[in-house]
Amino acid sequence: MKVEVQLYATLRKYGPLQEGPLVVDLTEGDQVARVLEILGMPPDEEKVILVNGRPAKWDSVLTEGDRVVLFPAVAGG
Repeated sequence: MKVEVQLYATLRKYGPLQEGPLVVDLTEGDQVARVLEILGMPPDEEKVILVNGRPAKWDSVLTEGDRVVLFPAVAGG
């Protein structure tokens, strides 16, 4: 199955050099953690995960056509 992955800000370094989303091939039942593994993103990298515009976690199960968005956690003061 295919899912679309969009990386923002400092997390773009884990994706392709060209602009736009990355399409990742997964097996049915794969979780967000598998996408992070494919991208080579360390587990301790602070990030916000959205799947189809909704907050998700590393153990969220993905389905065909899902859109995964990853961006760094932001702290402010």
